[in-house]
Amino acid sequence: MPLPKNSFILDKISPSERIAKRIARAGLCSRRNAESWIRAGRIMVNGRILETPAFLVGPNDRILVDN
Repeated sequence: MPLPKNSFILDKISPSERIAKRIARAGLCSRRNAESWIRAGRIMVNGRILETPAFLVGPNDRILVDN
């Protein structure tokens, strides 16, 4: 199944890391900006809009931006 244009996959994925770091490593923005995006409701993980950047994601999580 193809990914939507507003999702991403990283080649080297650690077991789990904070969502802002994962977004920054994907090259979408800085970690600080990612935290702002999360607070603004722009980030969704596995169908759930995040409200706080204190969230760990793993290799099987689906992350969407501006969905």
